[in-house]
Amino acid sequence: MKSTGRIVLGIACASIGIGIAILLFGTLVGGGSVRNRYNTTFSYQDEAKDVTSVKLDIDFAKVRIVEGDTFHVDVKNTTEDGFHSEVKNGVWYLEDNFDDRYSMNLFGIRLPINFHGFGFRSEVDLYPTITITIPEGFEADEFDIEFGAGEILVDNIYAKTVGFSMGAGDMTIKKLTVDNDSSFKVGAGSMKINHLTAKDVTMESGVGEISVTGEILGNSYVDCGVGEINLNLEGEEKDYNYIVDCGIGSVKINNSNWDFTAHESIYNDKTKGTFNLKCGVGSISLNLR
Repeated sequence: MKSTGRIVLGIACASIGIGIAILLFGTLVGGGSVRNRYNTTFSYQDEAKDVTSVKLDIDFAKVRIVEGDTFHVDVKNTTEDGFHSEVKNGVWYLEDNFDDRYSMNLFGIRLPINFHGFGFRSEVDLYPTITITIPEGFEADEFDIEFGAGEILVDNIYAKTVGFSMGAGDMTIKKLTVDNDSSFKVGAGSMKINHLTAKDVTMESGVGEISVTGEILGNSYVDCGVGEINLNLEGEEKDYNYIVDCGIGSVKINNSNWDFTAHESIYNDKTKGTFNLKCGVGSISLNLR
């Protein structure tokens, strides 16, 4: 009965996850034009100084974070007073908020509403576009990104700690170096990190996908709900300890597989850290090379 209950629960979670993903997809592909359909668009520029940390809070946009000579932000197709840039106590706050009349809050994620039905729109070029320039070689004390939906492309970030959270859409990070702990959370979107150097990492994926290549040391927690998490990391399997907690999904570490309510702890000598891998309905793949 216990196994049957897990199966029923897993199917229910998967159905809910798929439903949320469909809703988010329909909202995204159909809703981007609402903001500009009902509001005159504006451009915005600002240059910041004396920055030690960065906090980015974006509801919906196409964002690019690049390296340059100064701290600078360039925004196109925003609304009047729709973007805020301010340095306070060394923290550079960058915020872009929807007019609540034309957006919805879905499980804490602010998304645009399309009043004209789902479907792809030709006005994608009217989406808010934000280009953030960070001085080359800058190391942030903290670098936090709260991203609702859209597309974000990051060239290079170097920080003591990071916290990246996204609801839907796509996030691609070419290179990320973190001295201390870091956190990555995805709701129904896709997060890809091409080259990560970090330790003590927390990763959580709801319905979406996280894909990471690089090196992770220390003690890390990886939690996958209905989506998938793929880790291609430097090192050997014997370099780490593993705690596997699998629902009806699957966990794979190199050539070893666990599925269907499997629980196992594996301890090795002289390790570089521990991976705590928890999977509900989705899949976790850890490849060490």
